[in-house]
Amino acid sequence: TSQDIVQEIKKKFNIEIDHRKVDLEEPIRVIGVKEVFLKLHPEVEVPLRIEVKKAKARKSSKE
Repeated sequence: TSQDIVQEIKKKFNIEIDHRKVDLEEPIRVIGVKEVFLKLHPEVEVPLRIEVKKAKARKSSKE
């Protein structure tokens, strides 16, 4: 989601971006490289390539 993208940008680059500035043409549903755009201003659009990876398995609380 756009929330996930802005959280990663904040974590890696310490830059805060409003999630509404992330332009996702469609929901990301597959693993791989995807290009999205950050609309920082009506005349400024920045391409951003993101890599979607499989989530790590969580340990069961029964272990």
